[in-house]
Amino acid sequence: MQFQSSVLLAACLGGGSPPAEVAHATVPGLVERLAAVPDPRGRQGRRYRLATLLGLGVCAMSVVGHDSVAAIAQWGRSAGGEVLARLGAPFDPLRGVYQVPDEKTLRDAYAKVDPSHLAAAGFARLAALAEAVGQDALAPDGLSEREQRRRARRSAEAPPRPRGREAFAVDGKCLRGAKRADGSQVYVISAVRHHDRLTAAAREIAAKSNEIPAFAQLLADIDDDHLRGAVVTMDALHAQRDHAAYLVEERRAHYLVTVKGNQPNLSKQLRALPWREVPVVHRSHDAGHGREEHRELQVVTVHDLLFPPPTSRGNRPPPASWPNGPAGTG
Repeated sequence: MQFQSSVLLAACLGGGSPPAEVAHATVPGLVERLAAVPDPRGRQGRRYRLATLLGLGVCAMSVVGHDSVAAIAQWGRSAGGEVLARLGAPFDPLRGVYQVPDEKTLRDAYAKVDPSHLAAAGFARLAALAEAVGQDALAPDGLSEREQRRRARRSAEAPPRPRGREAFAVDGKCLRGAKRADGSQVYVISAVRHHDRLTAAAREIAAKSNEIPAFAQLLADIDDDHLRGAVVTMDALHAQRDHAAYLVEERRAHYLVTVKGNQPNLSKQLRALPWREVPVVHRSHDAGHGREEHRELQVVTVHDLLFPPPTSRGNRPPPASWPNGPAGTG
């Protein structure tokens, strides 16, 4: 229990290695960030702050096997007083212990919280921490030894590259094991930052709907400071003119979109380009998830493309700066 508490305090609440200690002196902690999540509960009968309940869930689920509300409540009962104090749990002076919420209290609170607000609070915490201490110091010693070994091996094999503009990947996923009251599956759409894999925004897709109507709502949760001038990558489902116009005109961002059969005329135009005459500027090979992927990157400028965002010249974002040629995006 001593090792578990010390690691969780370092990972979730602050402390750990010296770089992390310096960062936590200036970066708001987890509980402070979670305090920004609006509390949807009624004021009467509140015993625990919402930030305390959310922070308890974050720390508990950092431990293998604690993937249910019952397990979170169990972890809270076994947590030490130092952890509960850092989480802001109320102190019972008569018994001399910190009070721990039961499973029902946690379940009722979690069911009412807007996931988009929770994702925004998590991104604000992790993004600020990553900027303060650097990507390699995000995890304290002992929290994820296997991931640290992987990162060290990748760093040794690949020469360091300067990071360019920010990029976010938008994609939808089905939540395994999550079902609505009517038995239907739950789908979410999220925006993940490329270089550190931080989830910048996430929203549940409404029942009997799809990712397309949720696209602008999702990106609205990302501040202009992060999205302006960034590149948004998305799959063929989001090859929509409205999406392109939203990114270029309203958010002053760029986009990189896959084109398939849902845009037949555009797909036909792109396939007819003289690709054999276009040089390959980058090749990559990846293996994972039971498959191997070979990718080639060719960059070409196309005039009169059948997928122009309806924007005036004055509203276009600054041109993308790419190391191997112009951007073939918005």
